[in-house]
Amino acid sequence: MKIYIAPSKALVQEKVRDWTQKFSSRGIVCLELTGDNESYNTRNLQEADIILTTPEDGGLGFFSDIALLLIDEVHLLNDPRGAVLEGIVSRIKMLAHNPEMKSSSLAHVRFLAVSATIPNIEDLAEWLKVPVQGIKRFGEEMRPVKLTTKVFGMHT
Repeated sequence: MKIYIAPSKALVQEKVRDWTQKFSSRGIVCLELTGDNESYNTRNLQEADIILTTPEDGGLGFFSDIALLLIDEVHLLNDPRGAVLEGIVSRIKMLAHNPEMKSSSLAHVRFLAVSATIPNIEDLAEWLKVPVQGIKRFGEEMRPVKLTTKVFGMHT
């Protein structure tokens, strides 16, 4: 199972629409797991290939089968709401190293943390136990929308 965690329901819903359109022709099922969508059940969770959720709505009941955890906007770990995300990631890391989980996909869980604005990428990689060769940096050329920087002065 693959899990996508984003900081807001709006971003989760945007990704569900986008990924369902892109991946449904390949038979990949995306499931939104937020407070706005409570029509899921255990069967839906088992049939989903990708579960898209927020830290507050993700829960941990189905996390024993995670192969990939994609954390969007990971720089928000430093935000007051980041404690919930940190708790989820820490719990997954703890479970992954539990000898009883050795035969589950969780024992080999992969973390993919993305952010456009993370200054301490090495610290994050160390916390996630990512080897140096696993750290990838992308420049402005990879942005779908170019950033424009403007400086405004004020007369006093």
